[in-house]
Amino acid sequence: MNKQGAVQLLRRLLAWDDLNEYLGLAYNDGIITDWKWVQSVRDKSMVYKDLILLKILIDERRRKKA
Repeated sequence: MNKQGAVQLLRRLLAWDDLNEYLGLAYNDGIITDWKWVQSVRDKSMVYKDLILLKILIDERRRKKA
């Protein structure tokens, strides 16, 4: 699957609203501290590589916090 196909698949699988909620909760919980990530979802400008990076960071930080 090429990058464009992956982005299209991501758009189908994850609604922007769901992604906004996921990152918003992580921000409110102090898991991520930079508002630009939440804003990039709200602007619908987040790119796939940033989403993958954040998913890994958020999951790992939540695991360590638990």
